[in-house]
Amino acid sequence: MIGKWKIKHVAKFDPECGFKKLTMDDILALPDEEEREELLDMCNVVLEITETSFRILQPIPAEEIEEAKAEGIEVTDDGFVVAQNSQVKVENGVYYYNSADEGEIMDEEIDGWEELRCNEDGDLELNPMMTFERIKVD
Repeated sequence: MIGKWKIKHVAKFDPECGFKKLTMDDILALPDEEEREELLDMCNVVLEITETSFRILQPIPAEEIEEAKAEGIEVTDDGFVVAQNSQVKVENGVYYYNSADEGEIMDEEIDGWEELRCNEDGDLELNPMMTFERIKVD
């Protein structure tokens, strides 16, 4: 679980067949330029998971790094903005991250802790909309 992960698939709703998983090649082939650019931006994020943290990292152009730092935005050594920084906990060998989701779902209180789990291919399924593949093991 520990390491860096990049998007492998994103799900897009298709009225004819429901949700469809798209690879980078599928996204590049989309005819709608606005939709394509939006999905490509989403695919640039990297997840970084450690024993204690779950970070969503977004690339930032080199010429914007100093300005971002001056504004108090956390920037990694390899040129990513820390878009989200959450806690991780491990219980009985199972990893959880704090999604910060609160409230109730179907009259049941939720605490915000979401399980991090890999599928049979070893890919991280963060939610039904995104599948990540490992790019680096720390």
